[in-house]
Order: sequence, then structure tokens, then C-alpha cells
Amino acid sequence: MKPSETPGPEAPRAVLALRTGRKGPAGFTLLELLIVLTLVGLSFLLVVPRVSDSLANLELTSAVKKAAGSLRYARNRATAGKAAWVVQVDFEKNRLVLFPEEERREDDALEEEDEDDGKRPERREYVLPSGVRWKRVFRGEEALEDGTAEILFLPSGGSSGGILEMMNDRKRAYAINIDFITGTVRIEDITDETF
Repeated sequence: MKPSETPGPEAPRAVLALRTGRKGPAGFTLLELLIVLTLVGLSFLLVVPRVSDSLANLELTSAVKKAAGSLRYARNRATAGKAAWVVQVDFEKNRLVLFPEEERREDDALEEEDEDDGKRPERREYVLPSGVRWKRVFRGEEALEDGTAEILFLPSGGSSGGILEMMNDRKRAYAINIDFITGTVRIEDITDETF
């Protein structure tokens, strides 16, 4: 091409062909696409388990905070109302039930009827999400792993004390410590201690 001539529409293709060694427009080969798809698939396999573990641990952390909040609620109601409150940990139904001690009944049939009638406005219940469960409850030297366990909060602010342990399917565990003198509730990560 002479310097005085202006390049035609074919000039960019010619320059491109000289640079790449190809005559047509540049693109991806099938091999390049397969390599990229393989890398994306491998990264997906590595990332998904970590994300699901994080979500399961987040669900456990949230459940522990809600259970601790329920215990604090029972303590506050006991001190404000000058009446003892009972917190029941139900292993079978995987829940936490709070109610004033004066509502305690010996006959379970009557208790179930009252729940259905809705005559217990003070009663609160928190059901743990799936994948989270009670591990055990310590009351003094006694460790319970089935049935129901009770913690009593007194009008003075104290409690019967205890430790409630919760865990998820990924073997992550937390303990909710209830001080028997002050009734304060504290959360502690015990994953390394229990496994």
C-alpha cells in the first residue's frame, strides 16, 4: 500500500490477520470453553459446602440468641411481676416453653386443653429450627438429655441456674449459662470442648 492511498474497508481485517495468524475474526475455541467450564465447576464444588456450612452455623447462632433472649425475657418478667417464671426445655418437641409458675398444672390433659383454648396469654413458646437441637441441660451435677428440664427464675432476680447446650447437624455447639445467684444469661461457644 502506498502512503498516498487511503486504506479501504478491508485494511483492519488484514492487520488483524497479520497479528493473530487467522483470517477470520478472533473467538474462543471449544477447548478454551471446556477449560473455563471445568474451572467454574471445580470452584462451585469447593464453594458450595462452605456456604452451606456458614448458613447452618448462622441458623444455630440465631437460634441460640433467640433462646437466650427468651430466658432473659422470663427473668425480666419474674422480677417485674414479682412472681416466679418457669422455663421448660422439651427435648422431644425441640422447644423452649416459658410460663409463670402459678400456671403450672399437675394434669397434662388439662394443660393441653388450656393451650388449645388460648386461655394462657402469658405462656410463650420457641421451637428450634430444623437442623438445631438441644444437646443436654445441666442442673447442678445432673445432666439431662431427654424428656423435659426446667429452669426457675425467681422474683429476686436469681434462678435455679443451669447450662443449656444446643448443637446443629454440623457438630457446632453453644452453651447458654444461667447464673443461679443473679439469673444472668451468657452465651459461650463450646464446639471444641464437646467434640
